[in-house]
Amino acid sequence: MPSGERWIHEVKFDGYQVQVHLRDAAVKVFTRRGNDWTNCFKKIAADACHINAGSATIDGEVVVPAADVTTDFSVLQNGLKGRSTKIVLAAFDLLTSTATICVSCP
Repeated sequence: MPSGERWIHEVKFDGYQVQVHLRDAAVKVFTRRGNDWTNCFKKIAADACHINAGSATIDGEVVVPAADVTTDFSVLQNGLKGRSTKIVLAAFDLLTSTATICVSCP
């Protein structure tokens, strides 16, 4: 892998790309093809309930972090029955929101 100040690298997560939709108190988790996988990703939906926004759409990747800072896709696949406590959402973009966003930029 090239190194130096002129190189930027993006982490490649091995998971499922999703959009998390928050509407008032309801949360839905959709695959990139628009399938409702809220029941498969119950932990993601439950975690998203703690976001203080009346409405928001978050784009991200559902992953299972491994001890070596990579992701473990086989553990993720085994946890698709909705009972996994190891899955997390690596959020990439806040696509929509009704909340006030305060971001400090350089």
